[in-house]
Formats: sequence, C-alpha cells, structure tokens
Amino acid sequence: MFQRALLLFSVFAATDAFVHNVQVGDHNGDTIYTPAVTIAKPGDFVNFIFEQKNHTVTQSSFADPCTPLQAGFNSGFQPVAANVTSGFPVFTVPVLQKTPIWFYCAQGAGTNASHCGKGMVGAINPSVNATFDAFKAKALAIGASLSAVNSTTTPSVEHIVMVSDGNATLVYTPPTTYANPGDIVTFIFGPKNHSVTQSAFDTPCSPLANGFSSGFHPVAPGTAIGGEKFSITVKDTNPVWLHCEQGANTNASHCGKGMVAVINPTPEKTFDAFKANAIAVGVSLGATNATSSPVEHIVNVSDANATLVYTPPITYADPGDIVTFIFGPKNHSVTQSSFDVPCLPLAGGFSSGFRPIAPGTAIGGETFSINITDTKPIWLHCEQGANTNATHCGKGMVAAINPTPQNTFDAFKANAIAAGVAFGVTNTTTAPPVVHTVFVSDANATLVYTPPTTYAKIGETVTFVFGPKNHTVTQSSFATPCSPLANGFTSGFRPVAPDTAIGSEMFSITIADNNPIWLHCEQGANTNASHCGKGMVAAINPTQDKTFDAFHANALNAGISLGAIPSP
Repeated sequence: MFQRALLLFSVFAATDAFVHNVQVGDHNGDTIYTPAVTIAKPGDFVNFIFEQKNHTVTQSSFADPCTPLQAGFNSGFQPVAANVTSGFPVFTVPVLQKTPIWFYCAQGAGTNASHCGKGMVGAINPSVNATFDAFKAKALAIGASLSAVNSTTTPSVEHIVMVSDGNATLVYTPPTTYANPGDIVTFIFGPKNHSVTQSAFDTPCSPLANGFSSGFHPVAPGTAIGGEKFSITVKDTNPVWLHCEQGANTNASHCGKGMVAVINPTPEKTFDAFKANAIAVGVSLGATNATSSPVEHIVNVSDANATLVYTPPITYADPGDIVTFIFGPKNHSVTQSSFDVPCLPLAGGFSSGFRPIAPGTAIGGETFSINITDTKPIWLHCEQGANTNATHCGKGMVAAINPTPQNTFDAFKANAIAAGVAFGVTNTTTAPPVVHTVFVSDANATLVYTPPTTYAKIGETVTFVFGPKNHTVTQSSFATPCSPLANGFTSGFRPVAPDTAIGSEMFSITIADNNPIWLHCEQGANTNASHCGKGMVAAINPTQDKTFDAFHANALNAGISLGAIPSP
C-alpha cells in the first residue's frame, strides 16, 4: 500500500494534483489525526499514514460522526507495533469534489473506549456552515453518552500551548485546544510578560471569579523558551476561556488586542466569537491593534511564464494585515472592482496602476501593498486590454480578498469570464491545457477507477492509466451503466501483466463539452463476473441531478441481476 501511495504521487506530480499527508495516531499511541483538518482541491489525494496502536480511517457524516457512512470509504484496522519506526501502512483517499469529507477512527465503536467518542475525528474541506469544531463537538457528545471520556484504557494526553513566541507576538499557539477529562494542558511562556487567566465567553478580558490564573511569567528576550511553564488538568468537556491579563483595562490590553485562547469550544460558542468579544473590549479601551505585528500576505501578479493569473487567487486577511502584490513579467495592474462588474474599476477604489516588467527581470522589483481595514470582500482585476478582446480580466485574471459563501471567488471569476466573452475573448488563460489522470485498477488489481469522479473543462484531457489484469474504459449511459453507448468511445481491452510497471498502457480523451460522461469496464459483460456490475464505473462531470453515487448504484443493481457480488 505504501508503494502504491508513492506511485500515485509520482504520476500526479506532473499534473495539478497534490498529495496531502495526514498522520493517524502517533508514536505515543494518541487518539489523534494530524492535521485534523485538510483543505484539498478536486483531483488531490490524501494519504493517511498509520502510526502506533490500531486505528482506522472510516468515512462518516457531519450529523453522525461515529457511524460509518453507507458506501463510504474505510481503511479497515491498521495495527502498528510499538517498535515500528518506518514502513508505516498508508491508505489513500482521492478528493473528488469540494464538498466536506468527514472521517473518524472506528476503534472501540459503541463502547466507552470509542476513539471517535474521545475526539479522534478529522475533516477534508469543512465549510463555514459545517465546521470541524462542530463536528468534533458532536463526536465528543457521543463519547460522553458512552462514558468514553472516563475510560482508563489510554493514558491522559499532554497538550502544549505556546504563550507568545520568539518575536513576542501577542498570541497563544494553538489558540484552540480539544482535550479530554484527565488530559493536561501545559502553557510554555515566551518573551515579555504574559499570563494565562481564566475568563468567561461574554467577558473575555475579565478574570473569572474562582477561576485559575498562572500569574505573570516574565521571560527576558533571548532567553531559551521552556523555562517558564504552567499546567492545568482538564476536569470535564465544558469550554475553558483564557486570556492574558497584561495591560488589563488600558489601551495596552493584550486581551483587547486578541491574545485569547480556548479549550473545548462548542458550535454555539466558538473561538472566533470569543476573540471577537475580546477585540470589542479592546476597541472600547482604545486597543485597536489585534496583534503586536500585522501579518503580510503575498500575492504574485503573473509569473515567470507571464501567465494571466494571481497566485494565490484568494487571500483571507484580518483587519490590520497587509497584502503585498509582487509583479511578474509583462504589464499588469491590481485594480479594485466589484463582484457584479469584475472588469470595471470601482469608483473610489484603489489601483496599483500598470507595472511593466521586462522578461528575464528578477521578480520582486515592483510591488504594491494595501492595508486591510475590515473583513469585507475586496474584488480585484488586471486592467490590461480593458474593454477589448485582449482583456486580461476577461481571460480570468482576477483575485479576491475575504470572499464569502454567498459571493464566492468562483462566481466572481465566472462573471469576469462572461465579460470576456462579451468582448470576444475565446482563450481564458495562457496556461497549457490541463491533463487529468484516472487510474484503471491498481497494483492490487482492485476493480476501481481512481478517482471515480473527474471534473474537467472543455479542451482538457483525461488520461486513463491501466493497472494489472485486463480492463476497458467504455462509455455508457446513466440509465444503463453496463451497456456500451451507441457511437460512444472505448479503449478496448488493455491487458497488463502483474508486476508490470503501471503506465505502460494508457488511453486519453479530450473533453468536448460540459455534458456528463459515464464510463464502465466491459470485462465479464452480462455475466456474474461483470466488473461493471461489481461497481467498476466512473464519471466525468456528473451533475446534481445525476450523481456518481446514483450511477454507481445503477451499476450495482445491474450486477445484482447478473449475480455479480460487489467487490469487497
């Protein structure tokens, strides 16, 4: 399995796909995924790397985090001995779309030893409306009902929180900690003079009556961090709200500048809301700076190949942060516009003006910076070629700062492309066509296409890479997934001997339109050995009305009628 993950990475390195790594457990046997949250784009892969003890990666749902999702993925249990230091088992999940993926560890399911109930959950692409914090809170609630949090089957965990850092920044890192009863949270103090003082959600900058406090722990600049510590033992799953008392009730208030933290926040009372309450206190005191030093975000305008793109196209920045634009070759601008009219300068908005850069010039000589004053979206475009068929904006050269779920960057870019079409633009980018890769089976001869769902634009290429045994990529229809489509394409059978290097047999198609393309393997057609009937199907550009899951179900129903038992 580990070799397979490496193979997936090497093949996808030539495409836009990215492989994200998530550690399952650790050498101490802790019940944790690291990181717990992964943000991935369609076409990416997530490798789950199993360390000590015996865990799973099992798909569930936001509503029911500790119950397997019907037809969802499951790694099965992956036991790892205490003395293992390399060659850890790997389980790979393809990211098919931007919707959230929820998962948990099934160890001890339904008992007071439930790993899920102790908070061993994770998420890929959680949303604003369905957050990871809320998902984990649901899992812990299940654990509480199972008395999982009182289990003595695993030792207590020590969580580390840094108080400030080597630069004396006014921050706790991490600001949010999830801990079980019996766990220990240790605060390690950095330079200057800070405290860890309990407060309340509604009054974040006031010490809680009968609450704990570390007192002030002065640390001289240049002193090795770790000499000053303060620890608490978590008694229950209720939220614990924390702040730094330095400068209390003055415009130098550290709390009022956002130096707060929380243990076990809830979906109703989040860390973000708690910090907002603290900042509001700071504003009333005249402490208007949320941190001791603003964050600078970098956005590249074009690149060494003069591509018409801002990288990254989306930036999330807090008030007080700085966004600096670094100009690449040719002649571009950073000009503020609006969501509805992306290619027209906003009245009263800012603009960098044109910044010509000769090819071969070292990038970094031309920059333009803006200060973020609030959390409202800022829409940006390049004015080059405005109102002509050479418009950079109309070719998709746009960006956004702090887009919202209601007004997304994708919708903004679509508005820009539509404006370009009106001006006669036919090429939305100078970048080369995208090639999507789909694996047909794998090194273990599993009856599966990976990923089973691909979203591709007109003109892009989908290349199918065949694995062992003998498979096809044959077009069918949504209603009859296991029957070749009249006048549809097929790769024909592509036999690949076991142990043959994957990649020797490939088949490619070019996307001609946005209509769904339904695919199946013809091997064993109309018999109880039907690969299609066992679920070996795939889709390109499925829709909300005709989903891959429904197509896959149609294939399995065809298999049932043939006596083809779905592959395990």
